[in-house]
Formats: sequence, structure tokens, C-alpha cells
Amino acid sequence: PIFEEYFVNINNELKLDEINTYLIENKSANAFVIENNIYFTTGLLEIINNEDTLLAIYLHEYGHVIKNHFKSRKIKIQQSKNKSIIFNLMSVGLAVLIGDSNLGVGTSITLNSKLINEISKHSVSSEIEADNFMIEHIKKNKINTSELIIFLNEVFEPNNYFRTHPRNQERINNLSEINFKKKENSIIFDWIKSKYSKNSNNKNFNN
Repeated sequence: PIFEEYFVNINNELKLDEINTYLIENKSANAFVIENNIYFTTGLLEIINNEDTLLAIYLHEYGHVIKNHFKSRKIKIQQSKNKSIIFNLMSVGLAVLIGDSNLGVGTSITLNSKLINEISKHSVSSEIEADNFMIEHIKKNKINTSELIIFLNEVFEPNNYFRTHPRNQERINNLSEINFKKKENSIIFDWIKSKYSKNSNNKNFNN
């Protein structure tokens, strides 16, 4: 309940419509969208130290929802009439922090190069739209991006064969133009960090 209430308050603070946000117990650092819902993993909470970073990632995923990227991806796949494409290819929220070019493709699935190219372009276009929404609201709410830039510098760069996101350096360049002062984490953020990752900056909460 505290996790859910946290994002209700975030929406109020950022003047956004309420969107259901859920937490999944999983060690991988991931955030994604299915239908009109946003999902975070506990693994993502574990590696994030700055609340502003979580807000930025949330805004990126929120951008996917309001732009209907999940539904448009489903339509794109259905139009391909290729029954070998698996559900993972529909998940447009493929984490900002993962950058795994294999994430959306089943290991036993072989897709023709034309179809891969079409889906790749569609995915990159969706990610750019979500990034633009995120950057617009980062500027509006003076959100610090220093930790997010560090993460993007460390993320594996996908190859050109199947790309789901814009190039990391392009995203870093866009974020580097934003230089707002880092704010202190809220008490609720530190409590959530301690409960689900046990590595909050608040040692009392961890104990």
C-alpha cells in the first residue's frame, strides 16, 4: 500500500493523471509497460540511490502509456501476420537501464531481416517519444539526471541488428544538457528502498 500510495502522490506532485504502478519481485533491474500499467522490479529499486532517478524512469514509462505504445506495438506485430513472434516483443517499456538487444526475442525464434528492421525502427521511435516526454517533464519539475547518465554510460550498447532504443550516447547528450541540483530523497522513498532492497541511505530503516 505504501508503494502504491507513493506513486499516487508522485502523480499529484507532477500534475499527471493517475496510472496503476506495480512492483515485481525480481533481481533484474527493469521497468516496463503492459497495457496501461507501469511495472518496476525490486532489482531496479536496489541499484537506484537517487529518488530523482526513479522519477525520471517513471516519466519515461508514463510517456509510453499516454502515447499508447504498447497497443501500437501489438497492432504492428499483428499486421506482420508472423505467428512466430512472441509476447515479449510487445513490451515497449524495455528498461532504460537494461539495453539488452535479446530481451524481446525468444532464443529459439528466427525472424526475417525485414520484419526485424520494421519492429526495431518502430521500437526506437517509441523510445524517442517516451524520452522526449520524460525530458519535457524533467525540465518542468527540475529533476536531477546525474545518476541516470551514469547508468546509461554503463549500459551495454545493443548491436545494429536488433535495436530497441536510441543509441546510449544520444540519450546521454540530451540528458547532459539538463543540470538541476540533486535533491534529498524523501522519507517514503528511503523506506521503500529499505523494505525491498535493504540498502536505503537511512540506516535505521535498514535495521
